[in-house]
Amino acid sequence: MILAVDIGNTTMTFTGLRRKDGDYYVVFNKKGDTIADKTVSFYKNDITRILKKCGYVVEDFEGSILSSVVPNSSANFTEALTILFKKRPITVSIDLDTGLTMDVENPEKVGHDRLVDAAWVASRYELPAVTVDMGTATTFNVIGEGGIFLGGAIAPGLETGLWALSRRTAQLPEVRQMTPTFAIGKNTVECMEVGSVLGSACLIDGLVERFEAELGEKVTLVITGWHAKTVEGLCNHEHIFDPDLLPKGLAYLYDRNTH
Repeated sequence: MILAVDIGNTTMTFTGLRRKDGDYYVVFNKKGDTIADKTVSFYKNDITRILKKCGYVVEDFEGSILSSVVPNSSANFTEALTILFKKRPITVSIDLDTGLTMDVENPEKVGHDRLVDAAWVASRYELPAVTVDMGTATTFNVIGEGGIFLGGAIAPGLETGLWALSRRTAQLPEVRQMTPTFAIGKNTVECMEVGSVLGSACLIDGLVERFEAELGEKVTLVITGWHAKTVEGLCNHEHIFDPDLLPKGLAYLYDRNTH
């Protein structure tokens, strides 16, 4: 089994994956809050505790892979995994063999989660393709024929936008994420739901339409991320919803760089 760890800006995810028939299957998936700037000892204990809660120990895994967009956590977390697994984890970076050809300025600044999403989609789906990952930020990756990473777009995430609305305005309340069945809100909360949730779907449809116009051809659209379930059913563009895209991409990169 492979342990895939994704440290995002808000959430840290531990996923155990097994291989079967050329694909990867999630055995467990455990999420928690990202806690930055902790010691190696803290992360060692945290990793051990989380695995135990999922019913596993370090010896159940052949190795690990780490993707982090929080630099202040990366070094100590890497060291903790190295001590526990008795070998260094594969760490996602632009220097990793992803199978992608980077056609962007400053490829070293592309988020590691974006590299993982793009690498997995390029290996599994018809190209050109677009990935949309809905987390703290909503990230768009455009992958051309031959696995060329062409760039994309970054927008505030659904929850990030709602948080900003409730805290930066005097009279707008906090609202739960609900999938609206209407486009015209009749009260403040409904208007915020429409603007954030349906607005996110319209953002996806609109940007993908612009991407296709710029490319001159249709794309395969793959949507993922922890807000995607709320939004993807409202998208008009034909798409694939893959909630496990990132951990499967991590497992794929683990194998690509160890075998």
